[in-house]
Amino acid sequence: ALDLWQMVERNLDLETEYVVFNEFGDMLEALRRGEIDIIATHISVTYERARDFRFSFPWFDSGLRIMVLTEQQGVWEELLSSGKVRTYAWLAAALVALTVLATLLRRRLEPEFTKGWAEGLAKSFHDLILAAKSGEFNFKLGGWLSYILSAIWMLFGVALVAYVLSTVTSAMTTVSLKSDVNGVYDLPGRKVGVTRGSLEEAYLTRMGVETLPCAHLGDVVEALRKREAQAAVAHAPELEYLLYKRGSDELRVVGNVFCHVKYAFAGHPSQKERSD
Repeated sequence: ALDLWQMVERNLDLETEYVVFNEFGDMLEALRRGEIDIIATHISVTYERARDFRFSFPWFDSGLRIMVLTEQQGVWEELLSSGKVRTYAWLAAALVALTVLATLLRRRLEPEFTKGWAEGLAKSFHDLILAAKSGEFNFKLGGWLSYILSAIWMLFGVALVAYVLSTVTSAMTTVSLKSDVNGVYDLPGRKVGVTRGSLEEAYLTRMGVETLPCAHLGDVVEALRKREAQAAVAHAPELEYLLYKRGSDELRVVGNVFCHVKYAFAGHPSQKERSD
């Protein structure tokens, strides 16, 4: 777009003072307020913008495309990011603590219990797992107390197994929903990175897709890499050129071009036409 504008500049004998904006929306607002005269970049010609700006003759036809990570997030990564692995670690630590406590109690209350620590800990751990599975509590702590502890521990074991199975199943479902983005109709239900104030943000918002607005396309790609977004949407030439320049095996562009638009230069409505 800038190369094309410089050709126009030379042909019309113009002198341009360039102003760089950090965000796309700020650039549009500056043109709307008359702080700048021309936007010399790929502005999508839309009905809404045509009411506010004066467009040049369109010089390129394109649209939007989708970028995703080549490697989708796995079940283990999903468990890590959701904090489930931390919960598993706390449960394992609790089981270790109970094993040590049970060994100490049995060494005190059961004269025939082994005095070796390695064998004692192993036997207590085995008996705890057996009690959680079958309800057979082999600790000699007294008749009625053994029955109560056995029932409580068996309920805890059932709840523990149910929790682990449910969280793993949930992670597998989440990974399945987040993967396999091949087109625009796969985006609902996912968070999509976009440039703030852009055509793609407005388009996906109308579709009901959750967006993650960023200042620049580079920030959008970085959010995708950090898995803060499950996909990124931007203008097709931008994404294709980014992959061409970076040659990244980590990212890929998928699906066909959608939301077809024409690109043009935009000027303030007060700009006069030039016949040349």
